[in-house]
Amino acid sequence: MKARDTLLLATRLFLGALFLYASVDKIIHPAAFSETVMNYRMLPEPIVNIFALWLPVAEFVAGVLLVAGIWSKAMSGIVFAMLCMFLIAILQSVARGIDTHCGCFTQGGEGTPISFLTVVRDLAFLAVSGLSLWIETDRPTWKLFRK
Repeated sequence: MKARDTLLLATRLFLGALFLYASVDKIIHPAAFSETVMNYRMLPEPIVNIFALWLPVAEFVAGVLLVAGIWSKAMSGIVFAMLCMFLIAILQSVARGIDTHCGCFTQGGEGTPISFLTVVRDLAFLAVSGLSLWIETDRPTWKLFRK
């Protein structure tokens, strides 16, 4: 296996697992996630619930498809866009002094409050996603194991 293929596989599996993990608690606790989205004060109230129901499903699907290597180039682009969206939400919240938790992996106010470290963590995720998008070959993951 080439180093590029190994790196591509590692970034796909990391991002896929990350998005699968992030989606589960949001799917299980949609009301709590809706409250988290509302706390960011970015969306009009009438669409918060729709967004809070749609986003975790999109994260879950993107995670599954990245791990499987299906539509991987498109999924890499979608994950990159979602991470940009998350980073913007966190940055505006920090800049506005909004006291809320990230809502990235847990719901119901159980997560750590957003901070500079949240920004750094999301920048790291964005860097991995950008790398994945840059080296993406659109080959299914299982074909990366073949010569």
